[in-house]
Amino acid sequence: MTKNIHFEIEGGYQYEAFHHGICFQKSWHQLKYRKALELLGSNPNEKILDAACGSGVLTNLMAQHIDTKIIGADFSEAAIKFCTEKYAGENVEFILLDLQEKYFKENTFTAIVMLEAIEHFTSPVAETILKNLYAYLKPGGKLIISTPNKNSYWTAIEFLLDAFRLTPRMKNEQHVKLYTKSSFKKILEETGFTVKRIETTHFIAPWMSFLGLKTAEKFHAAEQKAGIFPGSLLFAVAEKK
Repeated sequence: MTKNIHFEIEGGYQYEAFHHGICFQKSWHQLKYRKALELLGSNPNEKILDAACGSGVLTNLMAQHIDTKIIGADFSEAAIKFCTEKYAGENVEFILLDLQEKYFKENTFTAIVMLEAIEHFTSPVAETILKNLYAYLKPGGKLIISTPNKNSYWTAIEFLLDAFRLTPRMKNEQHVKLYTKSSFKKILEETGFTVKRIETTHFIAPWMSFLGLKTAEKFHAAEQKAGIFPGSLLFAVAEKK
């Protein structure tokens, strides 16, 4: 098990949130995964790692959109068991993996995705994991990574989620380190990456889902086009030179 992680989430947590959560929760995950797929693109020659894949929702979505080999990795035995039973396919594989430990050969993947995971680790652990991910990427390969935006109303969201026990407790238990745009860029650059872009999503779009997912999607598109709102998620695209 990964050091400095003291919580355990049910193996199907993200799957349930994505498919059966309340409208805001579903919209949050759906818009997040849509953004990741958009940034990833669809190069059929890619070999992709979904690091900290959780219950494998994004891994499965990538397998549906990209004709390539995709590996989902997570430290949670419950999550990997859920993924293996839920998503069987020739181009998908799930492995139990402590991201701090070196596992893959260097220059294995053309793309790596890690969504809302880095905030679960202390800075030294995050640095070790990012250095490993950097080594796994081929030259020119890209990392798509997201995390809550400290300079947004995320802290209020986290407080309310904890206060009403709507998720496993986040502050100081799940989430041990929050990032601003500048600190996010700094840790990526210090671990070798060239940061191509950092942007925010999830300003008010997920909360418009009470009017329907289509409405939330329209707000999401408008926010992305404007590019000026302090959204609750930071999305970075980083590259290995």
